[in-house]
Amino acid sequence: MVLKEVQSNTSVNSSNIDSRFFSEVVSYLNLKTGKHFKPTSKATLRLIHARASEAFTLEDFKHVIDVKTEQWLSDEQMSKFLRPQTLFGTKFEGYLQEQSKHKPETRQEYRPVSKEDLS
Repeated sequence: MVLKEVQSNTSVNSSNIDSRFFSEVVSYLNLKTGKHFKPTSKATLRLIHARASEAFTLEDFKHVIDVKTEQWLSDEQMSKFLRPQTLFGTKFEGYLQEQSKHKPETRQEYRPVSKEDLS
């Protein structure tokens, strides 16, 4: 299953996202949570496709999974939300902005250009 290119100049295009992308996202989620979600579920495919269409990368999906499993896996009330519907839904971008307590953050934070940068 190959997805159509959504936009030019994005990380998602028809040559680099296919069923392997979906499988890798779901497999990583299953590995981190100990659950058994299927990468062929229509609802899961729809959610992953929606986020990928917004130019989110595999690393973005893994970051969200890492952060939320770190926060929720040992919490009996929250661990039930470690599922595609919650993680890959409309709050995905907000979850992506959160940082892991155990992994150093590799994303560069925005900072205004200074005079030193221009010289």
